[in-house]
Amino acid sequence: LGGLARDRGSDLLRVKGIVEFADRPGRPAVVQAAQHAMFTPEWLDRWPDTDHRSRLVFIVHDIPPGEILRHFAFASPALIGEPVLQH
Repeated sequence: LGGLARDRGSDLLRVKGIVEFADRPGRPAVVQAAQHAMFTPEWLDRWPDTDHRSRLVFIVHDIPPGEILRHFAFASPALIGEPVLQH
């Protein structure tokens, strides 16, 4: 996420999600970013539901989904649902 913010921060309007980090298994974090700013993760004691997949929602300007996915290639990312495009 930091690399995407660094490379495309002015087009990265907002990111929110819940993510599990390898160094804290079972303790997901709520993550948020806006443009070049990344906020401190909020660590949870446990997952809020039975879906333990890390997931992020991106609100962007002119960043194609494939470019976002490439920044997370190390984690084998996948889209959930279809991107919402507004003109």
